Amino acid sequence: MGKVSIPKDPLIFRIIHKDNLDYMLQSGKLVTSSHPDHDPNYKPIGETTLIQSRKAKPIIIGGKNCGTLGDYIPFFFGQRPVMLYAIQEGYYVQKLPPQEIVYIVSSLDKLKQFRCKYLFTDGHAYTELSQFFDNDADLNNIDWSTVYSNKWNNTPSDPDRKRRKQAECLIKYEIPIDALIFFVVYNKSCKSFVDNLLITNGRFQKLTY
Repeated sequence: MGKVSIPKDPLIFRIIHKDNLDYMLQSGKLVTSSHPDHDPNYKPIGETTLIQSRKAKPIIIGGKNCGTLGDYIPFFFGQRPVMLYAIQEGYYVQKLPPQEIVYIVSSLDKLKQFRCKYLFTDGHAYTELSQFFDNDADLNNIDWSTVYSNKWNNTPSDPDRKRRKQAECLIKYEIPIDALIFFVVYNKSCKSFVDNLLITNGRFQKLTY
């Protein structure tokens, strides 16, 4: 894949277990685990140890303390996150079938429209090499070619590709449902499940793919 320029309005993606969707639709927002409105029965997916370790990692931008990763909801810029592969293969995490996973999708323009505070990184947010940014002028620091590539493994000629592939958009505290653009699911059965939840919760205007 050749060099990819900065998208005009980058989409951002997060994967969640489908069982978390009902509470999120009822509350009208997706929140951090420390938020007072957090779902007490939230079903995490991913590496539990890493999820806990991330919460305490400090974020410093230009000498300014921006809190910790635990203050933010992580989204990826790439539509095929490395973690999705790990979850489907049971690689160091609990294995889940793809029909139990729902993508939630927004964009930077939507975050601005709903005045969501956000930061972004040029790679996986927990690794020491990754840098944090709070100005869209710095989006050129993201390796968009790698972010959008289906290849993510490190190689002798590119030992840092996996980190760059996982560039993140970090949303502070919460994102309202209305700031989401659509949901993406694996098959028709999961689509019916999500569509029924959307209708039940009065969110039928949200599209499911």
